[in-house]
Amino acid sequence: MINSFPRCWSSFADSKQGHYNPKMHPLIPIEYWKKGYKWVVLNQKHAEIVMKDDTVFPLFQMHCKSKTLPEF
Repeated sequence: MINSFPRCWSSFADSKQGHYNPKMHPLIPIEYWKKGYKWVVLNQKHAEIVMKDDTVFPLFQMHCKSKTLPEF
């Protein structure tokens, strides 16, 4: 896990900050919301799970549309 320390450390950041949309409640309550990295890498198995999801992923598509500036 080369260079994993910053990622692990930042994972304990305040989970209430970020782009939570109250319209996602009650399916995704704010206490389960975690703003994370905008880019992720999935292996094929996990990508298939995401694509087959018919609950959370469509909810994100409906309510997570804000355009944000890149973080540097």
